[in-house]
Amino acid sequence: MSKRTKELLRENNAWEKENLSAENQHLMTNIVTYIRSAAISEYEQELVRRDVMAMLAAGEREGRSAEEVIGDDAQAFCDEVIAALPPRPAGERALDALRTGLLAFVVLALCWSVFSAVDAIAEQHWPYFSLTVGDVISQALIFVTAFIIFRGISHHTFDDKLGKLFVLIFGVLAASILASIFLTQFLCNVHILVFAAVLVICFILYKLIDARVD
Repeated sequence: MSKRTKELLRENNAWEKENLSAENQHLMTNIVTYIRSAAISEYEQELVRRDVMAMLAAGEREGRSAEEVIGDDAQAFCDEVIAALPPRPAGERALDALRTGLLAFVVLALCWSVFSAVDAIAEQHWPYFSLTVGDVISQALIFVTAFIIFRGISHHTFDDKLGKLFVLIFGVLAASILASIFLTQFLCNVHILVFAAVLVICFILYKLIDARVD
């Protein structure tokens, strides 16, 4: 995220701890989780967070509950606030998706490389990693699972559908494990230096995009 967004995030984190009760901090956690999936920039999300915290803090000083301040339907309140803001431009949404994808790829590739390095050493073909069909499918399914977790928890913060979500997540992860075990068709060998170079390039691209996107 951009410098101004990081600064506002730090300010909001500190302000929340100092000015809100534990109950309202818990409510703010749910609100922030919900708005993270909204089609508005992270900077606007933090502006919304700041304004809602100020409303709740004022209510506390006046002896009013959160329900009296924002109503008894926090999700509907969030939807109204989000609807009043201009939607994020398509170009920014594309950059944000690319940023998230690059970071997820780097993290997953690093995790995969640890297990692949063990296999490579055991099978005496180091410094090459063997890439199989199952590896590709497995990592793709894990990527999908991470997306489901983020979007699902954000969308269902205020309802009771998380149980169904976790069943879906378990199913996708099970498919990932089965693909890795049974789909062992060889695709190619990847040299560790080439692999490392790709990760470095992806991480640099991630940081460059992250610095530009609010």
